[in-house]
Amino acid sequence: MNCPLFITITALLTGTLTQNVPAGYFPLPGLPNLLRKPKKQKPAEDPMKSVELAKGVLTTFFSAGTVEEMAKHVRNPERALPRMKAYYDDTKPAPIKITFAGDWREVERGKSVLLLTTLQIDFEEVPLVVEVSEKGGPAKVDWEAFVG
Repeated sequence: MNCPLFITITALLTGTLTQNVPAGYFPLPGLPNLLRKPKKQKPAEDPMKSVELAKGVLTTFFSAGTVEEMAKHVRNPERALPRMKAYYDDTKPAPIKITFAGDWREVERGKSVLLLTTLQIDFEEVPLVVEVSEKGGPAKVDWEAFVG
């Protein structure tokens, strides 16, 4: 086999390599592209704006007294509302006291940003997802993720 990569690897393994091989010559699978430029933040963009929007919608969502009020703050309300009514059945949701954790993770998905966090509800840690639109629309709770 006369492939330069095969010859170089063979020379490295046998210790007979006599010339310098540039470090970029060998691709390293599974490693992130460290040469990729990070996404530039717009000068007027507040990096905590998405978190503040998420905190606001979560506070409103968990203080709602009816399923219909809650549905105003969820993703895909037309799909979620019938499920919410079936889930809560005849039980009227009561306001829930929540405590925000400090762990916020952000995932870009199309023209939206999904924020993943953990809330403290009744001494239990509950993972939650909130969608924030990049177009400036309201943040929405992923109710299906909340109830599991």
